[in-house]
Parts: sequence; structure tokens; C-alpha cells
Amino acid sequence: MPDAARFFLNAAHLQSMDPARNRARFYTMDVVRDLFGAWVLVKLRGRIGMSGCSST
Repeated sequence: MPDAARFFLNAAHLQSMDPARNRARFYTMDVVRDLFGAWVLVKLRGRIGMSGCSST
């Protein structure tokens, strides 16, 4: 199978800002290969201006 994944979008960055609710958040999702060649989804989230939390 050819590596067709290179033609698709592999990352998304979303922001949610609402000063009235004191909300300034970001969400990033990225699809990458792990050490064994499998595709994994890496999620990063947090407040804008701060370091985020990541999970796979």
C-alpha cells in the first residue's frame, strides 16, 4: 500500500476564547507515527499562554 497518509491533513489547532467567562483554551491534535511505525493520535490541550497537557 502506498503511503497515502501524506496527502491528508495531519494536524488541527483549535482555540476557544471568551473573556466574559475567563476562557482562553487551546486544543491541538496531531497524527504521527510511533517508534514501531503505527499511526497514533497525539492530543495537547491547555490554557493559552501556559504549557499544555499531552496524551496519546
